[in-house]
Amino acid sequence: MPPPIILGLDPGTRFLGAAVIRGSQLLDYGVYELKNGQRPHDVIGQARRVVFQYIAAHEPAIVAIEAPYRIATERGALLTTLARELHERAAELGLEVVEQLPEQVRQTVTGSPVATKYEVAQLLGTKYFPALQSLIPRKPKIPALWLTSKERYWLHAFDALAVALTAWLDIECGSSTTESQVDSDHREVKSGDQEKGSRKEAPEVREGGGADRRDAGRDEDSG
Repeated sequence: MPPPIILGLDPGTRFLGAAVIRGSQLLDYGVYELKNGQRPHDVIGQARRVVFQYIAAHEPAIVAIEAPYRIATERGALLTTLARELHERAAELGLEVVEQLPEQVRQTVTGSPVATKYEVAQLLGTKYFPALQSLIPRKPKIPALWLTSKERYWLHAFDALAVALTAWLDIECGSSTTESQVDSDHREVKSGDQEKGSRKEAPEVREGGGADRRDAGRDEDSG
């Protein structure tokens, strides 16, 4: 039986990362800027449309979503609502939906639950999907300075790819994270948010709408 097609999602309040894989084959990926609207549902509606486009284009059997941290802020509440909305809409279409805790994703991909986003991207681009190496941001000379927003751009897509890959490897190992496990295992976080990213040669990050999507089957050289 061929591997199932898996759509991985990295939901954020400003950017949405997406990646589609079939086993070790990368089919599609992209980063989408969610335009700030006057109501929280403006962001949710934009993200939902993007996800529906991927589902229509690739007909995945599984949708894998990175489970957000529970953050005691307005932005954290929006992120949780966004992830829940994407989960419910995919389930309504009859798709299997799994949520992956960030620590589980990092552990599966890198072997360390405390790996950085840069380390996740570096391993994905060098070990699993070499066509994406050009999208890995350069490691800062001074670690404390980390990366600029433009340099972190493609990390959204790498995060989504890591979630999809984790779901596939879970299938290979005969295990998966269910929604109930995610709910019981979530960490409560008082402040802060997940880093959402950029890249050195990424399109200019601007306020308003925007998207950058790559079809891996048509554009392998560019990633």
